[in-house]
Amino acid sequence: MVETTILPTPDPQVRITFYAADLDPATAQITLYRTVDGVRTTVRSGLRALALGGWTGVDWEAPLGPVTYQAAMVDAAGNALGDTAPLVAVIPSPRPDTAWISDPLDAGSAVKVTMVRGAGLAQSRPVQGSRLLLGTRVIALAGQRSLMTGLAMPFFTDTDAAREAVTRLITQTGGLVLIRTAAPHPLPRLLYAWASDPQPSSYRDPAGGYGITSWASTVDEISEVEGPPAIAAAPWQAYRDAFPTWEFMRAIYPVWLEAKKNPPQAGVVPTE
Repeated sequence: MVETTILPTPDPQVRITFYAADLDPATAQITLYRTVDGVRTTVRSGLRALALGGWTGVDWEAPLGPVTYQAAMVDAAGNALGDTAPLVAVIPSPRPDTAWISDPLDAGSAVKVTMVRGAGLAQSRPVQGSRLLLGTRVIALAGQRSLMTGLAMPFFTDTDAAREAVTRLITQTGGLVLIRTAAPHPLPRLLYAWASDPQPSSYRDPAGGYGITSWASTVDEISEVEGPPAIAAAPWQAYRDAFPTWEFMRAIYPVWLEAKKNPPQAGVVPTE
């Protein structure tokens, strides 16, 4: 039985589990795909993943709303074995103007923001080309239509922590971001973009904090980032805190491996 679990974390994530019975017996690897609004893309954490006896992984870039997952199965010789049955997961959004902004290379960097009314409405996808005079006729030589450019995407944050997180995110990535919006917003629910120069304006609250910060942001759409996330979802210090010694790590590894193969169900307390 294939399962999806909406992980109980602030950042929307989906755990997908394929058991041995879900896969062709000859399966050695899978590539996981998600389909959103009719567009099929690769789940970067499930790219050519080993799947002997099943597979469990997390979609760190799961969009808000419904998404369909399928895995393409391949045997040890590289022969295609077909796709698994489609599976739908739904991440609810508290409000239609809620969005998440993250570094595509850092699975743990997402920040929740609120889009300003009208964000993303003025979409421009220009075609590069030229007009030529051919005898008495004027013709156009047109190239391919580009991705969206100069897209106004104003948003605001409502806490000091969110303001600092967005500032840190933009500084570290140089403006390379993934924006996840909720339907029925007119934008793609997974928008990879370059925000070259977001301008924050902060308003202090009576307690002395910054409170609400509005961000005037214009972005250019870029192609989907490929390959697995380059930065661990948990910082290195978290591993050092969890495994203070090499011996302790070796002792706990069998428990971790069993949990990886058979993830505990949310809200279920193990019993003796």
